[in-house]
Amino acid sequence: MKKYIGIDIGGTNIKYGLIDDFGQILDSGKVATKDNRKEILSTISVIVDKYRRKNCIEFVGISVPGVVNEFGYLVTGGALHSLYDFDFEQKVEERIGLPAFVENDANCALLAEKWLGAAQGVKDCLGIVVGTGIGGAMLINNQIYRGFQNKAGEFGFMLVDQIIDGNSRDATLSLKGSIHDGVTTPYNQTMNENFREALPIFAKYPEDQVAKEIIDNFYQALAIGIFNLAFSLDPQKILIGGAISSDNHFIQRLNAEVEQIKNGHGDMANLVTPPIVACDLKNEAGIIGAVYCGLSYLKKNQAPNFQKEGFSIG
Repeated sequence: MKKYIGIDIGGTNIKYGLIDDFGQILDSGKVATKDNRKEILSTISVIVDKYRRKNCIEFVGISVPGVVNEFGYLVTGGALHSLYDFDFEQKVEERIGLPAFVENDANCALLAEKWLGAAQGVKDCLGIVVGTGIGGAMLINNQIYRGFQNKAGEFGFMLVDQIIDGNSRDATLSLKGSIHDGVTTPYNQTMNENFREALPIFAKYPEDQVAKEIIDNFYQALAIGIFNLAFSLDPQKILIGGAISSDNHFIQRLNAEVEQIKNGHGDMANLVTPPIVACDLKNEAGIIGAVYCGLSYLKKNQAPNFQKEGFSIG
């Protein structure tokens, strides 16, 4: 059985695992992320060396934040500013002496769901990550859609509110429909509190009138964004990721809010809203999807025995 290494680089932690051909995680772990190119490359090298001692590793798949082109070059790196404008895939290969495949984290998560999760058997779907901000990915005809400048899926930049005094950022989905800026920050500012998580604020609903107004606005903004995507792109299914997606009430209300928007439009009575469901793979999606990214690349290029920049794979 062939084995692969999946690595998910986040702003807080680097998660990793040893993966087999069936997407099963044979071993896993995590280390703290340091926003430094040399430190990140060194950490990857340590992880690879750990598994290579007892396993024959085919390749390494890496999930990263930011805008990533088809060659694994990072135009941006999300919260990891040291990774901006960085030929990451090439540098990793030079460091570890193995083929590497680098892909955007939201794309990896959606690919994982396509392989083993809630998007199995679905040709066209959207993945939306609701967290500190809003991330996303698009699967069209079984392929990740990247766009001309590899920015497809940046749903957080979508405008969902009126622009006031020329400040378009404050009208975006990431500011209005994310957990941090859509719920925690406005509640803390209004009530002079210091909640670091939104769960205690949601627990105040509906008795606390400030919490109720903020949470209602949060749901409406998120529903507007999803409604726009649902009827512009016509996916079979919309997958929601992020910690809040584990809450069944959240998924139920989100479906109801989107349906209410549709029902309020007199011309849309005969149109069907795609189902909005939670992702299945949660925190494991990044490492699994990173490996699937590599496997898909090899399949597309007719592996086994495919040469990738001097590496013989298969």
